[in-house]
Amino acid sequence: MKTLNSLCRSTGTPAITAGGKFAAVVFAILLMLLLTLGSWPSTSQAGDNDPADGQKLEQLRQQIQVLRRELDSDVQRKQSLQSRLQRSERHIGKVVALLKKLKHQLRTQQRELKKLNTRRSGLQSDLHKHRVALAQQIRAAYTIGQQEYVKILLNQQDPAAVTRTLTYYDYFHRARLARMQDIDEDLAELRTVEEKIQQKTQKLEKTREEQNREKAQLEKTRQQRTSVLAGVQQKILAKGERLSLMEEDKRRLQRLLDSLATISRPSPMIPEDNESEFTSEGSEHTPFAKLRGKLRWPSRGRLATRYGSARKVGKLKWQGVNISAPEGTEV
Repeated sequence: MKTLNSLCRSTGTPAITAGGKFAAVVFAILLMLLLTLGSWPSTSQAGDNDPADGQKLEQLRQQIQVLRRELDSDVQRKQSLQSRLQRSERHIGKVVALLKKLKHQLRTQQRELKKLNTRRSGLQSDLHKHRVALAQQIRAAYTIGQQEYVKILLNQQDPAAVTRTLTYYDYFHRARLARMQDIDEDLAELRTVEEKIQQKTQKLEKTREEQNREKAQLEKTRQQRTSVLAGVQQKILAKGERLSLMEEDKRRLQRLLDSLATISRPSPMIPEDNESEFTSEGSEHTPFAKLRGKLRWPSRGRLATRYGSARKVGKLKWQGVNISAPEGTEV
């Protein structure tokens, strides 16, 4: 009955009132306990893998440190790329604004050239008309002059009248010549202004072409940096996931080592004086709850597992105790 009470205490079985009718139950429980002790590995076997596991944990820690340094480097590179990309964006914005301004200036120059061309066409038309009229006047004056000279000789007309007529034509010719000279000066000025506008237009066109090439190069650089930045971002995400897995592996391995260390610690020996102050006869009529902590152990040896300690499989816990003892030890 002492053996049954001690086994009940070790397995956490609720207290029952002992009696002879439980002899068969006692035998079955003792048989199960012997089978468990025979199949349970020794504590030395449980600690055989401690050095290898410790080395693996150290290697894992070193790999985590290396990966963290790589991640830090990648993050710094990402920040640098983002900064350079932002500068490229600002530069492209300035170039686009300049191109817009150049486009407006070119349109203004083209409008000025169009006005000058219209004015030049008008002046050239006026000049042509004056030239035609002047030629007609010269021919008319010459004809009139010849006729008046003949009349003077034949009819003896007043020479003063002929002189006045010729003087009128001469004055009219000089006025027309002056107007034609003014038109020539206007045309010369127009040519000068037109040349300046054309030179400025060519300069603006050249600047616009240069800015377009610069914009194309900046956009190409931006695309390259965007692609590189996306690649770095993918690397950071992949390494971050890998680091999380390695951290989880490290925690699991650390828990395993802690469990192995707990199992491999020297278990307390059950004292040789394993006798209780209660005997089976004296305890037959004593409630089991009052015998807690006063009954003797089923056998002498070391405690291999304790009640409530973690098992190696999942999150299970031991619901009793295992005593490590040589084969054939009396139970």
